[in-house]
Amino acid sequence: MKAVILAGGSGTRLWPVSRYGLPKQFIKLNGGKSLLVQTVERLAAAVPLHDIFVITNNDYRFHVQADLRSVSPEIENNVILEPVGRNTAPAIALVMKYCQEKLKCGKDEVIFICPSDHIIEPVEKFARYAKQAERAAKAGSIVTFGVKPS
Repeated sequence: MKAVILAGGSGTRLWPVSRYGLPKQFIKLNGGKSLLVQTVERLAAAVPLHDIFVITNNDYRFHVQADLRSVSPEIENNVILEPVGRNTAPAIALVMKYCQEKLKCGKDEVIFICPSDHIIEPVEKFARYAKQAERAAKAGSIVTFGVKPS
């Protein structure tokens, strides 16, 4: 399973804390780590670190690489750059093309897509559900997660 984190948004809904130059995925909430780093670490409980990628735009490239490097230098270049930001669906389409062409993923590869700016706890439970979702996807299902906000 490959995991791809969507991290191209401008995060303007949390203004003035979050703004175009520093959107919410790079804000350090819920501890001393950015939401993006927390997302990578959460996914690493379910997916090998080298199979985690981040899609973003060129403006955030260096923020993303720095956050990835803080988790592991092994993945600092696991960045997919959008040529132009066009929201979620086109970003996912680009990810799928990237997985096919660059990563040589087969049609049976499970691709786990998630946002970069959520807090989901406990991590162990998330990892267990992600692995269950992988099994369901391999059996032919499309799987989505929903979280009750608190």
